[in-house]
Amino acid sequence: MTWHHYKDILVALEKLTEVGESSNTRTDAGALLVTTQSFSFLYFLGLWQPVLQEVNDAQRHLRTKGLNTRLCAQKVNALQMILTEKREEWRRIIKRHIFDDGTRNANLSCENELRRKLFSSLDRITVELRERFQQLQNLADKFAYLTPVILLDPDDTKCNLDYASVEIDEQDFELEQHQLRTFVAATGNENKLINADSLELFKFIVKSKLEDALPNISIMLRIFFTVAISNASSERTFSKLKLIKNNLKSTMGTLRLTNLAILSIEQEVCDAMDIDGAIKDFALKKSRHINF
Repeated sequence: MTWHHYKDILVALEKLTEVGESSNTRTDAGALLVTTQSFSFLYFLGLWQPVLQEVNDAQRHLRTKGLNTRLCAQKVNALQMILTEKREEWRRIIKRHIFDDGTRNANLSCENELRRKLFSSLDRITVELRERFQQLQNLADKFAYLTPVILLDPDDTKCNLDYASVEIDEQDFELEQHQLRTFVAATGNENKLINADSLELFKFIVKSKLEDALPNISIMLRIFFTVAISNASSERTFSKLKLIKNNLKSTMGTLRLTNLAILSIEQEVCDAMDIDGAIKDFALKKSRHINF
C-alpha cells in the first residue's frame, strides 16, 4: 500500500461496511477501516514506503541478465548503506508528535514503543541482508583477483589464490599474469581493458588466441563465469511433469512398488521392450481428443 492508493482503499472499505454486505464482511471491513486510520498505521506507512522502494529497486537490479559478483555485491552493500542512513535520519527527525488524552508518561511510552518497533524492523532487515548475502560478498572477495583492475595492475605483484584450484600453481599464475599485462600494454588497450569487466577481458584473451598461453587464467575465468548470480523471480512454474511425479510419489502403494522392483530386477527384459510404442498406445487409448 502507498499514499497514492490509500484514499481509494479507504473508500473501498467504507463501501464494504454498508448495509448491503454480509455481517462478517461489514465487521472485518470496519475493523480494517479503524486500523488503517490509526496513527501507528499511518506512521509506519509513511516510513516504509521509501524503504520498500529501495528494496524493490535492488531486487530488480539483482535479476539483471549478465550481472557479475562484484556489481551484485556493490548493489547489496549500497542497499545496506541506504537503510543505515535512513535509520540515522529517522533517529534525528523523530520527535514527540504523538498527542493523546492521557498523561505525559503515556505519551512517552507510546512514542518509545513506536520508535522501538521501527528501529527493530530496520535492524532486522539489515541483519537479514548481511546474513543472506554474506556468501555473495565472500565470493566477490575470493574472485576479486580476476577483475581487470587487479589482474592488469602492474603494482599488484601478489594475487590471492586461496580459492583457486590446488592444481593451479601460484608461480605459473603470476607468470601468466605478467605475460597478460605485457601483451595488453603492447596492444595499446590497457586503459580500455583495465576499466572493463572480467567478461570483456576474457573476450580479449579469446580473440587474441591467448588461451593456450594463459591456461590458468582462462580456466579460473571460466569457473568465475559459471557461478550463478542473478536471483530467480518468484514466479511459480506449473510443470505438468512435476505434478505427475508428485502424484506418483504421494500415491505409491505396495503393488506399484513391487512392480517397479520387478522391472529393476528384469532389466534385460525391460531393455528389449518397446517402451515408446507402449507409451504411444497408452496415450492413444486415454486421449480424449476426437478426430473429425
